[in-house]
Amino acid sequence: MISSRLAWLCLLVVLVQPARAEDATQTGARQVVGLFLKSCVNFTGDRSGLRSWAARTGLPQLADPAREAFLYGLPGMVFDATAQGSKLVLVSEDSGSCSVVVAAADGAMVVDELERALKASQITLQVTRDTTDAKEAALRHREYSASGGKRQWQMLVSTVQAPGGGSAMLTANPG
Repeated sequence: MISSRLAWLCLLVVLVQPARAEDATQTGARQVVGLFLKSCVNFTGDRSGLRSWAARTGLPQLADPAREAFLYGLPGMVFDATAQGSKLVLVSEDSGSCSVVVAAADGAMVVDELERALKASQITLQVTRDTTDAKEAALRHREYSASGGKRQWQMLVSTVQAPGGGSAMLTANPG
């Protein structure tokens, strides 16, 4: 009797643990897309507007060396946008480029959520390139040309395509 209960308990633990990990990557996917839409898509090419929005929202700036880890030597500002359940970072380069990075997300869900949300917002998307990274087979890069109203911009969505998810980075560049 005890051994059958233990077997059921072990089975439940095995079944529940992957579901928790999957929930966290799904949460990460929704949060990175939401932050990307509110920040980078709304302020593509407008670094002053983006940085003012980040300050009004209460996002603290990261200091070195963490800041440099996201800027790779380029001038700009980096904000901690961590949300419940997800480590998020907002990167504002002086060039007007904007990125949102999440530590853990379901890569396929990131792409699906982003495309669905942009299309629902009447933003025209054209996939211009969709490739696997030459050095890291689990890394997928999907490039877009986007336009809405009188604005046009380029986007790059880099996601880990692996069971259990991985980090993701969404970038918007003016023109």
